[in-house]
Amino acid sequence: MGPFGVVFPGQGSQYPGMGQDLYRRNQSVRELFATAGEVLGRDMAALCFEGPQEALDLTANTQIAVLMADLAAWIAFSERVTKAPAVLAGHSLGEYAALFAAGAVGLRDVLSLVDLRGKYHQEAVPVGEGAMAAILGLPRAAVEELCRGIDREKNVVNLSIENAPGQIVVSGHAAAIDQVIAAAETKEGGRGVKLPISVPCHSPLLSQRRTGLPRRSRRSTSASAGFPLFPTAARASFIPGKSRGSCWPDRSPLPSGGRRRSRGSPRWASTPSWSSARSGPSRD
Repeated sequence: MGPFGVVFPGQGSQYPGMGQDLYRRNQSVRELFATAGEVLGRDMAALCFEGPQEALDLTANTQIAVLMADLAAWIAFSERVTKAPAVLAGHSLGEYAALFAAGAVGLRDVLSLVDLRGKYHQEAVPVGEGAMAAILGLPRAAVEELCRGIDREKNVVNLSIENAPGQIVVSGHAAAIDQVIAAAETKEGGRGVKLPISVPCHSPLLSQRRTGLPRRSRRSTSASAGFPLFPTAARASFIPGKSRGSCWPDRSPLPSGGRRRSRGSPRWASTPSWSSARSGPSRD
């Protein structure tokens, strides 16, 4: 096996039943869910395996459920593949799983932080007010122009994630997202797909409400990363053996603990090419 990287998915990949096969086959995964129950005081197996979808799509549930699936996949994968990955990365929320996999944060801390993150995000933007959509088939400049065409006095909308050329995610007020989708579908080759996420991640709407998460994350136990980490918004790499502080964007102990990851724009189109394994749920 040649060098490979591991990428952890984030919100939008959730579905009822994710991680259930791993839970049935792997004692370490069952222990993970037992620990999560102790830390969070909730039945994560029921949420991940039974849903329903409507409950999983609420970010207060989505974030911790996807983290559980990411961690379950990593634990099962790492027990079978003894070769260490060349690099770890995560799609937004998935960076928490990447940090755990790298040994930079403990299990109980990452569970508590992501659970709080989801709750804070949902409190910041009530259900129905915010949304996200993938705009397909159009270049970045065209999507930026669509966003500029929205009435900014009434609505917030912005480019939030650049997954690849021709696949750009926008975030903002739900009404603005609907307008951008409609406008995209008037362009040749363009279309929009609303994402199953109940808050506008990487949007100024989330940064308008300060939360206690940065303070909570600073109290968490952290360590140097054991594997290289690639943060998707900062366009830098974290190398094993460096100081703790170098592992956290925006001087926060964890991504999204600070304000940067809540509103920064991950750019997967700028990420180096690697042979990669996906560690987490997929709705494909």
